[in-house]
Amino acid sequence: YAKALVQKTARSILNYRELGNQVIKVKIGGEEMETIFFQSEGRESPDVDVKRFTQLSAVKGKMAFVVLGSSLAAEDLDTLEKIEDTVRSFEVK
Repeated sequence: YAKALVQKTARSILNYRELGNQVIKVKIGGEEMETIFFQSEGRESPDVDVKRFTQLSAVKGKMAFVVLGSSLAAEDLDTLEKIEDTVRSFEVK
């Protein structure tokens, strides 16, 4: 699911640029599951500023969870780090 989500993002964002991806573990219902944490930049349409997207997803049974943080790519480093930390800390109890 996570790989498909990365591919869908790459196809739907203009001027897509992957900033990195990493396999991490998230807790879903007390179980640790591997998923892809990734960051990318691009535009939703030609007339808007470049945004940075930070995303991860997880699947348990028939349920999928997607966490997405976004901001202007030119946002200050402190804000970008807070968004990354928030997305990375996702878990379902």
